[in-house]
Amino acid sequence: MNIIPTINVKTKEEAERAIQALQELPITWVQFDVGDGVFSARETLDNPKEEIELIKKYIPQVFCEVHIMRRNPEESARAWIDAGAKRIIIHIETIDENVLESLVSYAKEKNVRVMVSLLPSTPVSALLNYKEISEVQILAVHPGPSGQSFLFEMAEKIRILKRALPFVYIEVDGGINRNTALLVAKAHADAIAVGAYFSGSRDIKKDFILLREII
Repeated sequence: MNIIPTINVKTKEEAERAIQALQELPITWVQFDVGDGVFSARETLDNPKEEIELIKKYIPQVFCEVHIMRRNPEESARAWIDAGAKRIIIHIETIDENVLESLVSYAKEKNVRVMVSLLPSTPVSALLNYKEISEVQILAVHPGPSGQSFLFEMAEKIRILKRALPFVYIEVDGGINRNTALLVAKAHADAIAVGAYFSGSRDIKKDFILLREII
């Protein structure tokens, strides 16, 4: 299972410190959270060029994905694609089929993946009319700050998604720690996005190893 640290910050300085802390971890992906303060309860930094430059400076071997929690995500998504992000995550609740088709087409031109995300309250059935979906994020908390508790009913939602769309790549984001990571792994998710477990760690390298051993 892929472990993806998340960065949920308001300033470039905070982003730089968070990225520097990841330098010793054997990771492939890092995620930026982009919130508008409306769809997401927390407004966060949304400066694609500066944030991608920080990735290139400190962890150039790592790919960047962006979880866009905005009422109107298309402009932000295109800006992140242009800046060099390799995966864009957009909420199914904020787009229609035409917007998704347009973004997928634009992303493919740049060799960028598009993942769709489901709020905790959105059922898996909301995905079934969309043809362009190959990657899905299950959000296991409500959009907002890091450090929220995992909603345990999301474990069953992962299993429902796996049965409905068995070939879809599933990422789970929110409330991940050593206990909840085990639940997610048993539900057969493919990746976990991890925020407060790392940002609040006194020994991030040790805690990464402990998490990896569990899953």
